Amino acid sequence: MARKLEELKPKVERALEEFNKYREPEAVARLLSLDDREIVLEIAGPYCRSCGLADWFDDFTFELQATGGPKARFVDYEPSDETEEAYRVTYRIESEAP
Repeated sequence: MARKLEELKPKVERALEEFNKYREPEAVARLLSLDDREIVLEIAGPYCRSCGLADWFDDFTFELQATGGPKARFVDYEPSDETEEAYRVTYRIESEAP
């Protein structure tokens, strides 16, 4: 399992770089936790919440696959304790990277 995380972490970090590259300053993501089944991010910013909040969260899954990471699915979110403009977002890893 440790080897799997060693291989997964750089892919998640690369997907975060790409996500932030194209969405900052409207949305900025940072990794909170990672294991072999789940990725938890904080996604913050003044992005539009009334026109598809989940779309911002789904965008990370597209970046993850585009950068060679595994297929993952957005499963849950909750307001962050740190700021009102942030959410703690959970993704379930569904398959290995191609």
